[in-house]
Amino acid sequence: MTYRVGESATVLPDGRVLVVGGASAAHPGKGDPDAPSALWVPDSALWLRCPGPRHPRAHHVAVALSDGRLMVLGGIEAIAAPNGPPELAVLPPEIFDPRTLRWSPATSPGTLTHVHNAVCLASGAVLAMGAHVGDSEWWRRGAAYDPTTDRWSDVGPITRVLSSSLAQLGTGDALTAGGFLPEFEPPARVWPRVFGEAAVYRASTGAWTAVKSMRQPRAEHLTLALPDGRAIVIGGMAQAEHLDAIRQSGEIPLASTEVFDPATELWADGPNLLTARTPATGAVLADGRLLVVGTHDVVGVSSPHRRGCAEILDLEAGTSTPIAEPLADPLSSLVGLPDGRAFAYGAMGDPSTEVFDPATGVWTALPPPEPPAFEPPSRTD
Repeated sequence: MTYRVGESATVLPDGRVLVVGGASAAHPGKGDPDAPSALWVPDSALWLRCPGPRHPRAHHVAVALSDGRLMVLGGIEAIAAPNGPPELAVLPPEIFDPRTLRWSPATSPGTLTHVHNAVCLASGAVLAMGAHVGDSEWWRRGAAYDPTTDRWSDVGPITRVLSSSLAQLGTGDALTAGGFLPEFEPPARVWPRVFGEAAVYRASTGAWTAVKSMRQPRAEHLTLALPDGRAIVIGGMAQAEHLDAIRQSGEIPLASTEVFDPATELWADGPNLLTARTPATGAVLADGRLLVVGTHDVVGVSSPHRRGCAEILDLEAGTSTPIAEPLADPLSSLVGLPDGRAFAYGAMGDPSTEVFDPATGVWTALPPPEPPAFEPPSRTD
């Protein structure tokens, strides 16, 4: 199996994991047309190879629909330009049905030229968040998709701050928080301005409402929905213009976490990470604890833990506990499984798929997908 980066790994409602897309060494920076999708079945630990989407893509967003299907949005596909380097195409959404192993096209969200994240709400609608580029300015916007009608509705601009932070709340709404705005200084240097503002998408009204800002402004952080209906933001980068040691990057990684309660619409401090991380990869385990791995090396910032270190956050106990490091470093995808374990995919260097069992604290390597023993059905155009 060729290594991938920018792929997606999503747990379907039936517990299987679908890995889609990604860039490879043969197709760097864009979707690999030769990279098939693959279904991993936890009960048998076997892989099922299946067709990839019609538009090969990498760095896309995948979201499991309430009816068992999977939707992929956005991503990168390079197309030839008449003069100069290839241009990046805006890719239309596609939907995969694991029962038939077929892909079908979906309507594009016209108001979003770039999709940064998406969640499936309790109503079954998909809320996508991204950006609309116009007049040389970026605007973070939202759009809602109804799978029963294949129609999008614009939910308007959120803020000019760029962020991929998005999590479903127990109220049926969704939260976005934090982000940055690039500020340019000569000669060709970009200083990100980091913000802590937050907004909630009200499913009942189809509109965004500003809520209290995070205590710590941050960007490039991890946002996860918690089983009790709250949401947590983990790590990220803070404004760091005052730190001479890291002026080259203009950022400093954070070890703090914050929890948003939709009942009060207030933020509370969560347990600190053992390692400052920007960005982090994480997953919610079946018992409600959080598995967090990965961090970003920043000049002038030292940590007693290695780049691939892993830890488990226990919000109820208010603790963070170090665990064994994953076999791959770094991991590009990490998702919690219904049986309590976590599935991980590492794309840099040698490919690796593995599972983590919190009961034993052990990472176990999985075999890569084998060539299919059947002729897969073709894509639906």
